[in-house]
Amino acid sequence: MYSDIVIPSEGDGSTFTLVGHGYYRGTRLAGIGYRLAAFAIDAGIFYLATLLVTLLMQAYLSLTDNTGRDVSTPDTIVGLVLSLIPWAVLVANSVVMQARTGQSFGKLCFGMIVVSPQVDPMNVAVAYYTLPSPIIIVARTVMHLTVDLFLGLGVVSILLSKRQESLADRACNTLVLRPRDLDALTLHKGLLGARDR
Repeated sequence: MYSDIVIPSEGDGSTFTLVGHGYYRGTRLAGIGYRLAAFAIDAGIFYLATLLVTLLMQAYLSLTDNTGRDVSTPDTIVGLVLSLIPWAVLVANSVVMQARTGQSFGKLCFGMIVVSPQVDPMNVAVAYYTLPSPIIIVARTVMHLTVDLFLGLGVVSILLSKRQESLADRACNTLVLRPRDLDALTLHKGLLGARDR
């Protein structure tokens, strides 16, 4: 049923590029399992931040209730400030980190990176990767939280896509790579090219 794959030796100077499902121009794509595991870590960070805020708010309320004075206005202000902490953690992890490095903490744990594939318009055989702009990362994050996760269409899209793209990836022209050696991946900054479709 299956035949052996013959890989050329490195000594004869020949090269090959893996293409097809699971690879993009020779670089391994992040599969659905790794993407869900990375999301679970990112969601866990948000949950822990929310839990910490809840515990801090309960501790604050227990201290102010014992004084016997009306503390409703300070409680509202403290509650508002504390409730912003989990959202600040979410933005720092999902937007700021990914815009700067292409990785959230969950993606970092599994060696994944978000890139924008670009091609040279004069020679489509030449492709390179760039980090998505902060605006693209914001749009991608909003789409992930709404369309991909809330409606559950992202998992279906990843399973059906040859390039394992969620709907947010398709709309924002991004890929999630999981190269064998992340340090060997070359990211170009400031280069503009055409979308590789």
